[in-house]
Amino acid sequence: MIIWIIYYILLTIIGTIAMRVDKRRAILGQYRVSEKRLLTIGLLGGGFGIAYGARRYRHKTTRFSFMYGAPLMTFIHVIVWSVILFQGGMM
Repeated sequence: MIIWIIYYILLTIIGTIAMRVDKRRAILGQYRVSEKRLLTIGLLGGGFGIAYGARRYRHKTTRFSFMYGAPLMTFIHVIVWSVILFQGGMM
């Protein structure tokens, strides 16, 4: 169980850093982190980090997939884990 908690913490940090890096590269006119990669991080469990990074760095705030999709991914992960933990007898 602790491994999954560490996994989600790491992906949240990675998601936040990825948004920061992409914002910085956008400002400098450099090669950017693809939206596909950012959303993949969110889908794998870093949705909270992507959503937080979007708001914190004011980046991709007009994109529907980042303002609503990333929080939705986080919500889905919470629901899935709740079902697994409560139905599986782990809690």
